[in-house]
Amino acid sequence: KFIRPSEIDGWARNFNLSINSIIGMTYNPLTKKYKLGDDVSVNYMTHYEKG
Repeated sequence: KFIRPSEIDGWARNFNLSINSIIGMTYNPLTKKYKLGDDVSVNYMTHYEKG
């Protein structure tokens, strides 16, 4: 099941975490490499801070 970034953000707020950054990732199966970008519709990474 895909968990939307907004869902994680809601859970994080329950633990007094705030989002610092979010970045999307796309995978190229031909080169077997990931590329970072703005699209968070499939794969993404988030960074949260306590505070």
